[in-house]
Amino acid sequence: MNQSTGLDCRQRRWSAYWLCLLSFFAMPGIGQEKSTISVEDSLLHRNYEYVETTTPLLTSRNGAFLTRYSADNISEAKFSLSKGKGGLTNFSDSKDAIQMGAEVASYYRISPRTVVSGSVSYENFTGKDMGGSVFIVTNRKPFDIVEDSLTNTGKKHLDTYHLTGGVGVDLWRGLSLGARVDYTAANYAKYKDLRHKNKLMDMTMTIGAMSPIGRHLTVGANYYYHRSTESVTFSTYSHEEKVYKSLINYGPFIGQVEQFEGNGFTEKGREMPMVDDSNGASVQLGFTAGVLTITNELTMAHRSGYYGRKSPYTITFSQHTSDIYDNHGQLLLNEADRTHIFDMRLNAENLTNYFETYREKSNDNGAYYYEYYDAVKSANKLWVDGEVAYTLHLGIDRELPSWTIKTSYGWMHRKQTAYLYPYYRRQRLSSHEVSLSVTRHLMLRHGILTLKAEGAFKKGHGTPFENLTFTEPSDKQAPPPTMEAWLYREHQWLTAAQYTIGGNVRYTFVIPHVNMVSYAEVAAHHRKANEENAFCSGRDHTVLSISLGCQF
Repeated sequence: MNQSTGLDCRQRRWSAYWLCLLSFFAMPGIGQEKSTISVEDSLLHRNYEYVETTTPLLTSRNGAFLTRYSADNISEAKFSLSKGKGGLTNFSDSKDAIQMGAEVASYYRISPRTVVSGSVSYENFTGKDMGGSVFIVTNRKPFDIVEDSLTNTGKKHLDTYHLTGGVGVDLWRGLSLGARVDYTAANYAKYKDLRHKNKLMDMTMTIGAMSPIGRHLTVGANYYYHRSTESVTFSTYSHEEKVYKSLINYGPFIGQVEQFEGNGFTEKGREMPMVDDSNGASVQLGFTAGVLTITNELTMAHRSGYYGRKSPYTITFSQHTSDIYDNHGQLLLNEADRTHIFDMRLNAENLTNYFETYREKSNDNGAYYYEYYDAVKSANKLWVDGEVAYTLHLGIDRELPSWTIKTSYGWMHRKQTAYLYPYYRRQRLSSHEVSLSVTRHLMLRHGILTLKAEGAFKKGHGTPFENLTFTEPSDKQAPPPTMEAWLYREHQWLTAAQYTIGGNVRYTFVIPHVNMVSYAEVAAHHRKANEENAFCSGRDHTVLSISLGCQF
């Protein structure tokens, strides 16, 4: 009888919790005083994300579209701290990590014809028990360098500095010029042998123009340039005579194993850069008729790069090229108290990598140099990513919706083929994810309470690999080395059926006498896979975070 009574109490308590939560979402407001619209009230009714996402092409690569910004000047500063724990991670991620960061972003009209935008941010990341790739940016690499053992995982630390800036100038009757810059610098280090120290410089620059054509059409175009250099230096601190090996990963974790200390990809103490250069162009088209706006931005670029140092006395290990296509279309319908936004994104890249063949020689003075021969094709890689999303803002009061509902469907397709004649390995993977989020802004007597709930489900398909041959190998041709642990961990991350649930609670208020809006926010997100995997250290991952910020 006591057990039954305890169950009844718990059921009543949970019922009360759910009723309270539903009442928060259902009530139009708590303690609202519509008759007294003060300066503080008008400050509260602004939302940085809403302002940014409801202005067509405001975040376009073409800075000339900044002149279309019509809202009041707005800035946001925030500090965040998060803790992630759980074994459901990708092969280069940490199952126990902490991250903190700070950011300031702004849109500012400095004259009737000129608008500027910009942001600056810093992130500090520390993860335990990390291995996998030695690079900071692991996606869309021509090849990878991964640890060949699970026994050397250790602590890694990453500092990231990010700066963006844009300017748009209306020259005459809407004919505008603009420019943007996006610059990232990062330092990365592993604190256990085999150690590596990385330096990243990533920069994107655009310059473009935009002009209206008649009453309804707008066209724009810009030049696009991107350069990325990530340098890696390998070292050891221990005096033990231990052998460290790395897999030069051509494709789906197959390639060649290199021993540390040699004159190769992981040469001791020598800084080796992975260099990328991209040149391209974007075109924008906009159509406006009343409350309806349709826009599209298409970007095409050619990418080329190498790993090593371009000098007669150092080795250039690889060369790669790719073609990149990116398209973003949007339909925006601005009604009196609601806004509908349909987004469609598609990105594709087709890359080919070649490894150099070379021989070390010496000249008459005894100086060593390298003579290069025909390069050998090592990989073909194709990536296709896309997303279709719908966002609905309801009950809009000035620049703050009462409700925001967003749903999306995203997909990823990847095809890789690695060549080590007469062997080659092929991998075809696809994943699909659907998500839904609901955000409710509640006007209280002295501030705004924001509640957000979100969920997603992801599932992929495709076998981890197919090992094939061009011709029958001879008895003396051994199959190339592989790293199965990283292969299956990445495969689990990309294809396992998994769901994510999460929520945010934010309270926004006005600081008296300074006309500044501040907020405090807590959030929790939990991801869980439906199946176990022997190569993962768990099947879930939880992230808890707290944020403090202000808007002015």
